[in-house]
Amino acid sequence: MPSTESPPAPVDWIVISGSAYKVIRSILIFLLLFSMFLVFIWAQATGNWDKINPEPGEDIVGKWVLPVAFVFVILVMPGLVVTQLRWLWLHRRLVIGPDRLQVIENSCGVDNVVIQIPYQNIAEFGYEPRGWPR
Repeated sequence: MPSTESPPAPVDWIVISGSAYKVIRSILIFLLLFSMFLVFIWAQATGNWDKINPEPGEDIVGKWVLPVAFVFVILVMPGLVVTQLRWLWLHRRLVIGPDRLQVIENSCGVDNVVIQIPYQNIAEFGYEPRGWPR
């Protein structure tokens, strides 16, 4: 049975927003890796691997580069780019309010609360050093 509660309203207090520069930089790095792995796949498929890996002897690298590159190009790469573009498009941000913590994203010009944690639900908050060397 659907809930009849209205969704929580976004609060304006301390807003911690991510950097669009970092998202664009990540996408460019992903595209560079994507093109590099495409070159590896092309070299293996066409038999030109010797031009990239001129070392004589047993080709240890060539045995694992093609499967890893293929998995990265087909499965991982599109997911990473879509995740970054979605973050850039929805402008997700963390808001620390007077009585709650919220994660808000902008969808169709409207701020929607994705996650809300009231402070009364937080039992303890603190810093505990883990024995780092001094």
